[in-house]
Amino acid sequence: MKRLLVVTPLLVIQLMFGGCAYLSSFSADLPEKIDSLIQQQEYAEALAMLEYVRPSHADYSRLMQQKKRIEKLIPEFEKATIKKAQRLTRQEKWYPAQQTYEQALAKVPQSKAIRQAQEKFLQQRENYLKQLELSLLLNRANWLIKNAPIQKEIVRVIPDDYQRYDELRNYPELVDETANHLVECIKSALEASDYNLAETCLNLVEHIDSKNVDKKQLAIAKKKLAQADKAEVRKQNNKTRALITELKQGYSEDNLRRARRHLNVLRKQNSRDITSIKLRKELERRYRKGIDQKIAAGRRLYSSGKIQEALDEWNSLLEIDPGNQKLEAHIDRAERVLKKLEKLSTEGAAIQPPKP
Repeated sequence: MKRLLVVTPLLVIQLMFGGCAYLSSFSADLPEKIDSLIQQQEYAEALAMLEYVRPSHADYSRLMQQKKRIEKLIPEFEKATIKKAQRLTRQEKWYPAQQTYEQALAKVPQSKAIRQAQEKFLQQRENYLKQLELSLLLNRANWLIKNAPIQKEIVRVIPDDYQRYDELRNYPELVDETANHLVECIKSALEASDYNLAETCLNLVEHIDSKNVDKKQLAIAKKKLAQADKAEVRKQNNKTRALITELKQGYSEDNLRRARRHLNVLRKQNSRDITSIKLRKELERRYRKGIDQKIAAGRRLYSSGKIQEALDEWNSLLEIDPGNQKLEAHIDRAERVLKKLEKLSTEGAAIQPPKP
């Protein structure tokens, strides 16, 4: 009787935590059950059953071999799961990717690799959702600004009955709420150094007709944006000066390419700062001079009969300065001459390359 009192609590604990796995470990057809679970990739359930198997089991040796097999299969399963989920994420199939992780963790809940990949996925999805929420905010702000004159006119025409329009019932509250969200947008954008977004949100909040916007927060945000704008202008001007100095010392494909990229950035910013405008014009002049010099170098190669070398030089230059019609004309001419030379060469004729 005493023995029963000792064993019974152990059985209760095992049944509570092991449940079916504990009971199944005594099954005579356990190896077949384990094989079936392996086929279904239910690795956690299979390992839970095998945890209770003792050396006294009739199929102990076979079951331990199955355990080793599962331990080898789990890393392969992890890699396949992560690869599939990442592919779905790249395709922006967010829900199938989420299901892939969840289903895999149901099979191997202790997998650190899958959990880490899932956490990274959830962060990516959260960032994407923030982008969508931002688009909703900007669209709503533009909608409110565009419809403000109509709203005011309706209220003027029927001041006692304008609320019969669903769009106008909560219009003032929606304006205030949107304005304050835009102020938060400015603050977040400044923290992320996204000055274009901060400028966009500021322009919207200044055009939206909100009487209850948090003016203190708006003033702080405007001040920070003005400071950030000045700092960004100084940074871009310093970079422009450095590129001008570099181009003065000589032209290379590298510094011409960097100058082109920087000019693209400056054109998008369209700064009204006088110093910035002067520096940009000087950089454009130096850049154009460098491109022209490189074109001339190709022409010299062409004139000396080195047509392929000239073509290589011009093609490389066109990657830096796409859309350059002068370059495109030189390239077209060189390609036609090379084709003609190749054709005449096969016919045994020899000609001198024409001058450009």
